[in-house]
Amino acid sequence: MGTPVSDGSISKRSLRKKAGLRNYDENLMDELIEKHLGGTLKKRNRTKEDLEKETETEAMIAFSLGFPIDALLEDEIRAGVVRKLGGKEQNDYIVVRNHILARWRDNVRMWLSKGQIRETVSSEYEQLLSSAYDFLLYNGYINFGVSPSFTSQMPEETTEGSVIIVGAGLAGLAAARQLLSFGFKVMILEGRNRPGGRVYTQKLGLEGKFAAMELGGSVITGIHANPLGVLARQLSIPLHKVRDNCPLYKPDGAPVGKDIDSKVEVIFNKLLDKVMELRQIMGGLATDISLGSVLETLRQLYAVARSNEERQLLDWHLANLEYANAGCLSDLSAAYWDQDDPYEMGGDHCFLAGGNWRLIKAMSDGLPIFYGKTNAVKNEDVVLLWNLSNGSISTSKSFIKENGNYFEVFIKENGNYKDRNPNRDNKG
Repeated sequence: MGTPVSDGSISKRSLRKKAGLRNYDENLMDELIEKHLGGTLKKRNRTKEDLEKETETEAMIAFSLGFPIDALLEDEIRAGVVRKLGGKEQNDYIVVRNHILARWRDNVRMWLSKGQIRETVSSEYEQLLSSAYDFLLYNGYINFGVSPSFTSQMPEETTEGSVIIVGAGLAGLAAARQLLSFGFKVMILEGRNRPGGRVYTQKLGLEGKFAAMELGGSVITGIHANPLGVLARQLSIPLHKVRDNCPLYKPDGAPVGKDIDSKVEVIFNKLLDKVMELRQIMGGLATDISLGSVLETLRQLYAVARSNEERQLLDWHLANLEYANAGCLSDLSAAYWDQDDPYEMGGDHCFLAGGNWRLIKAMSDGLPIFYGKTNAVKNEDVVLLWNLSNGSISTSKSFIKENGNYFEVFIKENGNYKDRNPNRDNKG
């Protein structure tokens, strides 16, 4: 999968080319902050050089979390975090925002309050502090996860109504916890007999001595901004980096030669380059053409990967591409197969020691989850229609699939149920 990089070129996604051989240290960001900011974050006499160095370090931390260094996110603009775009106020807001992000990432196990931020930010920036803190809190950039210290921050009584969440996968569990922290009452409906969705760990071996085998999502990709990395830190679970040197083996167990390995990887990347060039030429016509058919046509056209061994290696790269996209190449559009690239998270790819079930267990603990639910449900606030028995629902986007068509949930407005999809009849 192509990923834009700073020089405008395209790097191809490969889980083989990411990291070194040592275990990932989830406290590296803490060490970075300590190194550059010192051991205390209390107000102190700091030189102009100290402040500039601190601001630069915090900007880089925010950048690693997916925030622009000198600009606002589109969500921030829509939220109106500053009165006027551009100028000094926006610049000051960005500095305060980056500072809050760095403060929380310094210790993700503790709830970060506005009062703690006021200890290190001048009172003249109080309005910007509140604006940045509220945006980051309510959009889930800070104070999220499974740390025990967060329990005391949960409202004792629900004040914001009720929400039904369909699916107890990672997205559903995270949404439930976030909504609970906002004062909502939640109920999760899951079609399977377990939480986790596409994340499922199978334990192999004897009790007390077993190996974890992932039968679903297995790799935490891009550890810097990935919230799963935060959960691992909160639970003190070590992360193991995917090896940089990942040799391939033939079906008979013999190692693949480095020369042919490199040759086929170049072929794979060039084929993807040609797909993107063809997409530019075809425009919207590429929408209904599968990525798999285009790649095979190009392979034949340029007469590459013709030997049996070369074709096996190319198939490995294609399978890896399918894994990265969570779908078959025959089902991926040649026009949109890489549409998620701008949202990729930076950093190394990692495995969770002991299996991802540890995250699922922590996230589902204490949540009201009802298993084996595959029917329609109504209450005074929400109507939901779904069918989980044949896997025809998309929980991550909150879209429901019925009779082959996707539509959003019905929300009750002024006593009437309103379908958010204008192409469907109102079901209220």
